[in-house]
Amino acid sequence: MTTILARSMVVLALLLAFMTGASAQDDAAEQPDATISTQTDSADDRAIEQRLTGIFAEIEGLGDVTVAVADGVVRLTGRVVSQELADSAGAIARRTHGVVVVENAIEEETAIGERIEPIMDRLSERIAEFVHFLPLLALGILVVVLFWFLGNLVTRREGLFTRLSPNPFIADLWRHGIFLAFILTGGLIAADVMGATALLGSLLGAAGLVGLAIGFAVKDTIENYIATILLSVRQPFAAMDYVEIEGTEGTVARMSSRATILITADGNHVRIPNATVFKAVITNFTRNPERRLAFKVGVDPDCNLGHALTVAEESLRAMEEILETPAPLVVLEELGDFTVIVSASAWIDQRHTDFYKALSEAIRRVKEAYDQAGIAMPVPTYAVTQTTGDGSGPAKEAATIPEESLETRDTSPDKVVAEKAEQERLAGKDDDLLNDNAAQE
Repeated sequence: MTTILARSMVVLALLLAFMTGASAQDDAAEQPDATISTQTDSADDRAIEQRLTGIFAEIEGLGDVTVAVADGVVRLTGRVVSQELADSAGAIARRTHGVVVVENAIEEETAIGERIEPIMDRLSERIAEFVHFLPLLALGILVVVLFWFLGNLVTRREGLFTRLSPNPFIADLWRHGIFLAFILTGGLIAADVMGATALLGSLLGAAGLVGLAIGFAVKDTIENYIATILLSVRQPFAAMDYVEIEGTEGTVARMSSRATILITADGNHVRIPNATVFKAVITNFTRNPERRLAFKVGVDPDCNLGHALTVAEESLRAMEEILETPAPLVVLEELGDFTVIVSASAWIDQRHTDFYKALSEAIRRVKEAYDQAGIAMPVPTYAVTQTTGDGSGPAKEAATIPEESLETRDTSPDKVVAEKAEQERLAGKDDDLLNDNAAQE
């Protein structure tokens, strides 16, 4: 029994010894792996630190940033001139492979000298770049000046543009357009020489937007300018024509690049915008030299109406200013309570006769002819008469008109307004767009 117990104790001791040896071997085997892992982590941290340090060295303003990495945790320290640079450094560190956490302890530089130094460095660089760019700039300016000189030389030849268009306003548009084309061509070549075509494209795009905004702001002015061009191409009237535009009557003195100038019968100087003239209904009293005058007169309903028509017609025919063809026309127009309306009309030649003078003379002659013929022109009044015992009333005697009252009056055209319009035309002849040789509507 004792022997069995002793043997069992020996076996148990051997088993304990074996297990202890195996555990020691495992610990010995695991110890090199832990050492290798620690060495690998340290190598990764150094790689991250070196990478971030190299990146910051290449970025202006981040060269003084210090990078420390431990177990994937990056700590940034140092001073920069702006908070934006500090935030940029933190963002770069976060995007780096292997970084776990970024502790951004970068401070903003508040010293004036430190903040001004990078600005002065950039300014020095810009000045150096500008100095190197000066030869190209001088060549570009030379190209623009050359094209400006060529454009000025071409546009000085007024005879060339007069042959293109007899209208001075259109010829001036041609001149300015060609000169602008020379300048733009020179500008494009100069931009290509200086390598600034992209900048020129941006400027042209911005100019287009600005031009669109200005166009909306001054659309009335642009409309007036376009109307001037159209009126210059086909003129609705000529100089010294007597016209009516938007209810204003007057003699056309001239048409400028902005307005049409009329001289009214009162001698007033009226300027009508060309946009209004282009859209307005225009009555031209001068285009057809023959003009019809008309007036109305009331006669007594008890008179011989046929004789009244004949007297008025003969009075008009007797005037030298009245044309035989078309012949004068006298008709009864209306039968009223107290009078009969007689309408008379006749034609005159405005080249030899003033319209308003002839109208006045025609009314006077018809009135005096009716008085001589005993044809009364009543007014709406009531009269109370007293008869004699034999039933006869007061005798009605025909009015007698002195012969000298039938003398012929001056009906020649009034030249006062025409003279004033001619003076205005001569005063602004350099700005007058009306041309006798231009096409007219």
